[in-house]
Amino acid sequence: MANLPPLLAGAARQDISPAMGTQVDGDIGRYRPTEEIRNPIYVRALVLEQGEEKFCMLSMDLLAVTTEWSDRVRKAVEEEFGIPFEAVAVHVTQTHSAPSLGKLMLSGRLPATEKYPWLRGMTHNYAEHALAKIIAAVREAKDSARPVSLSYAARPDGRVAFNRRYVMRDGSSTMFGRPYDQILHIEGPADPEVGVLSLKDEGANSVALILHHTSHPTHGYPHRYICPDWPGMWCDLIEPGLSGGMPLVVNGCCGNVHHNNALDPTQVDTADRMAELLSETTRKIVSELKPSASSRLRSMSSRINLPFRDISSEKFLNAHKLIDENPEPMWLDEGKTRVDWAWCYAASMLDLEEMMSTQDSFEYEVQAVRIGDVAILVLTGEPFVEAQLEIKRRSPAARTYVAHMSNGYSGYIPTPQAIKGGGYETDVCVSSKLAPEALGMIVEESVKVLAELMAQE
Repeated sequence: MANLPPLLAGAARQDISPAMGTQVDGDIGRYRPTEEIRNPIYVRALVLEQGEEKFCMLSMDLLAVTTEWSDRVRKAVEEEFGIPFEAVAVHVTQTHSAPSLGKLMLSGRLPATEKYPWLRGMTHNYAEHALAKIIAAVREAKDSARPVSLSYAARPDGRVAFNRRYVMRDGSSTMFGRPYDQILHIEGPADPEVGVLSLKDEGANSVALILHHTSHPTHGYPHRYICPDWPGMWCDLIEPGLSGGMPLVVNGCCGNVHHNNALDPTQVDTADRMAELLSETTRKIVSELKPSASSRLRSMSSRINLPFRDISSEKFLNAHKLIDENPEPMWLDEGKTRVDWAWCYAASMLDLEEMMSTQDSFEYEVQAVRIGDVAILVLTGEPFVEAQLEIKRRSPAARTYVAHMSNGYSGYIPTPQAIKGGGYETDVCVSSKLAPEALGMIVEESVKVLAELMAQE
């Protein structure tokens, strides 16, 4: 191996909790103004440098980030700190008790979305507030960068994440398997891996600890408080043992993975409990860390065009009919805080129709960074976990940690089997629009990128 410049790393965090009244995202058609900051939410920034190579990993306690705002963050980091646009990863942990960065749900075409702006998500100029804090975190991380050594390890933990889709006796699939007496079997797997990548300075002091697990963080749904859910609580429990180092979470492809086990009525399903169990496993992993044989830093970004799903013209006509007959949202309560999902899906179908009229396919980014023996694969949207498991199995890296919900939003990306079975994650709209073969195309491109990334020694 050729002599490499030292690997430098710096880490920092900033509080990105919103103002009171800011819409809490993570629901469809529900008014959720922030009424309480139960636990602060943060942006955590990790800046890595090795000679001319640079990379910035952002992990944020938010629901989602739009492509518009992901691009703004990446451009701002490039302009301010010289870290290339395609070497900036904007990852959110997908907590359902926080805002999004950008308006995620609907376009502003319908008069109703102008009248009730919370239908689109993110209010009170939240993104501008968050962007300033993001830049401050990156600046602090870059200014604190120092030489580091790497070590890593992982363990499985089957107590805290489960596939949330069930095949029913009639052959259909449904989220959480209701009614329970009609469950035939669980549709697919979960990923039990708890992964750790440790970065320590020359005095053996922790700089950062990258934590990887895979599950929807929805304990705060559908309430009106701010909370980072299990990713942030996991960090809070681990941080005191790091002597000044900063933990940050990389949440994997959990489009069909959840913390609730519908088959176990005795499960204690709280964010606190999940964080405690993950922390228990993490402490065991930290005692087993293996030094990385390589300190190579290198990143790549590739873009592929994914086909849209074949959608009948009848679906679009039905959506137009419903909205024409109901220009005002179909309210479920007198206080006008909850909208019938049928109206929301119809409005979303009109947005999808417009999208498909202006583009033949959906551009999708596959980004990856090599940090020594470990690779972090950064994906957009909510791919089903089957893709992550296949990528990990075929990856040449000693460990591959996947960060979904990054660099924009592409919606759910189910397996072909799941699309046949139907159910929530597969219902056609802006947030579930790609063809059955899209997930396999992402797997193949990811494996290709990882192979090239790890081959460069």
